Amino acid sequence: MISIVRGLLFKFINSTFYAFYYRFSLKKGIESNNERRKNLTVIIKKLSDLHDDLESLKNDEEEYRDGIPENFHGSEKYEKAEEVVSALESVIDLLNEIIDYINSVIE
Repeated sequence: MISIVRGLLFKFINSTFYAFYYRFSLKKGIESNNERRKNLTVIIKKLSDLHDDLESLKNDEEEYRDGIPENFHGSEKYEKAEEVVSALESVIDLLNEIIDYINSVIE
């Protein structure tokens, strides 16, 4: 499940990044580096908002998981909550890497 979520998120972000970047960089002549960097900053903002939303979901899922009584910690419900938390952590880490990569392109 983690690899599926990771793959979907990466494809979404990758396609969004390139579509947005090329749409602005290829319009009517050559834009300046400052304009392209500004456009990349907009993308980073959107990705940061997505990061915050995912972090909030992860925190909600952790609260849910932590609210499961201790005698049910080996149950399917607990294991599923643990899997979701782990998947969200992986996606958040991947999103951080993408944001860092775009930031390195801007510099």
